[in-house]
Amino acid sequence: MTIAILAALSVSLALAPPDAAGDPPPCDPSPCGGIIPSTCDYGTRPHPTFTVNMCAPDGYSLKTDVYLKDGNQRPVLVLRGDRIRCDSGPPANANYHMVVQDIRPAACGNFLGSADQDDGQALLRKIADRESFPWCDGRIVMQGWTTSGIPVYLAAPDAVAQLHGIQANFATGDLLNYGFFNGGVLHHETADLAFLPPSSYYPSNPPWAGYVGMPIWDKYLITTGDARSVKAAGFLRSGWFDAFSQGTLDAFSRLQKEGAIGWRRRQKVVIGPWLHGDSGRPQPDNGCNGLFRLGELCIPRATNPKAQEYNDKWWDAVFHDNWTPWEQLDAVWVYHMGAPAPNEWRSYSTWPPPAQEYSLHFASGVNPNDPYRLISPTPSPGQVTFTSDPSSPCPTRGGTNNLISLSPDLRPGGTSGPYDQRQIEARSDVRVFTSAASQGGTWIVGRIYADVWIQTTLPDVDVFVRMTDVYPGPLDNRSMLMAQGIQRARYRNGTCPELLVPNLAQKIRVDLGSTALVLPQGHKLRVIVSAAAGPSLNTANPPLYDINPQTVYEYIDPQHPAVAGSITILFGTGHPSALVIPVPTGQTLPPDLRPNTTPCPP
Repeated sequence: MTIAILAALSVSLALAPPDAAGDPPPCDPSPCGGIIPSTCDYGTRPHPTFTVNMCAPDGYSLKTDVYLKDGNQRPVLVLRGDRIRCDSGPPANANYHMVVQDIRPAACGNFLGSADQDDGQALLRKIADRESFPWCDGRIVMQGWTTSGIPVYLAAPDAVAQLHGIQANFATGDLLNYGFFNGGVLHHETADLAFLPPSSYYPSNPPWAGYVGMPIWDKYLITTGDARSVKAAGFLRSGWFDAFSQGTLDAFSRLQKEGAIGWRRRQKVVIGPWLHGDSGRPQPDNGCNGLFRLGELCIPRATNPKAQEYNDKWWDAVFHDNWTPWEQLDAVWVYHMGAPAPNEWRSYSTWPPPAQEYSLHFASGVNPNDPYRLISPTPSPGQVTFTSDPSSPCPTRGGTNNLISLSPDLRPGGTSGPYDQRQIEARSDVRVFTSAASQGGTWIVGRIYADVWIQTTLPDVDVFVRMTDVYPGPLDNRSMLMAQGIQRARYRNGTCPELLVPNLAQKIRVDLGSTALVLPQGHKLRVIVSAAAGPSLNTANPPLYDINPQTVYEYIDPQHPAVAGSITILFGTGHPSALVIPVPTGQTLPPDLRPNTTPCPP
């Protein structure tokens, strides 16, 4: 590397050249200076051409590794994430330059990514400026995996024109609705990873209403306005059992339907039968005879050559302006669990695809062995009651949006993905409704929800709904988790809390998220309703979702103990509790089920 090139970069990124020891001097001193390490042990991986201190707009110093392929102008790949410099670098055959930057910690003004939009866009502006960064040929691409994908979404709205593409893998552009809370309930699988709550950054547990009102969400890809200001080709990937799958799908839908004119047809999404960060490749010695293990299921053809085709054509488009092959790909490429071979992978032009919604109503059974059913016609009125005790919450087994349970060190014995729910169904604090056996392949593709009518004397409860695929018995009869969702009753009508009226029948709509599931002949659908999503079965782990104290208070603490009580599920005429499933028809688009989280007026 010549002195001239080093001098040029000292102009770029508002940086000073490295000192004699090779350690860049700090940017303007700030309270956070020195938190991010200045050196890395790169081992046998490629070493950066140089490491620099980028001055963020507020003067904070951001360590930035720059990998130059050579002295020529080339496309630039940008990665930003939490302490990723020491683990990132370009492959040997890369034909681009690469810039890798560590984001600032939450304690340094980046609570919930609040600084990542300004910091990321400042980096893009520096790279796009030919005088500051003479090696960029006018094409910049951002890429990120899991939490490093979130800064990609944050930087995209109103970014420089040179940003040609964004690739976010197993990430979400909407931490508001698909991050730390779901249905108004704190999601420990994600919140505990971010030290929220409790934490030194937010010492008290914020309720959902307070969380929604935080100003930081203006920086996320949540509104129509945000999507309209993104002028980059989006390639988004996730899995049906990823914590961020619905956030990925909603980000795609916004970019495709509401994004900048001319860029909407350049948005694509791929969803596979994967957990968070999975590849779909068979693991050795997994008990599935060469198939991919997903929870307690063995999945055939979990990868597909066309998924690689999406990846290859996206790179060709954003780095070489070869747009036609990318635009000709179908917008949506997803795996259908349970589909007959070789039809597991299918494409759609949008998400959710056109579908007819069908209601499977809760109903009383016809015999003691079939006490409660799911049926199409609205049944005669009925009800069933169970007791909810927060001191002994209903446990979970597996999960469709688990994250921290993937780490045995953090959640010993934790489970993720589709697991058999029969041990859960045997408990007295759940109620189970089962459909008749499918007479042929029933396709469920899109977003699922349940309307559950309840009646209770408790001022607040949670309604947790699980949907399972019941395999034909008597030798099998497994009840495999396929979708789940939770809703805190006080937020049933939006972000303004409304306590329940004692003994008044009230509808609780529970969003179960999206799926693509085919119910083969002989299989049944089942709904499991409980008032809690507790810890993984037979573990001492924290609960999946925070336990509702079932009082006027949001959280359980010594000053506000929890209260047990009974909850009655009403069904039939007048109170049509039902599971609502989308069946693809190729005609009518289903209603927009994205949550409306307008902050509650003060």
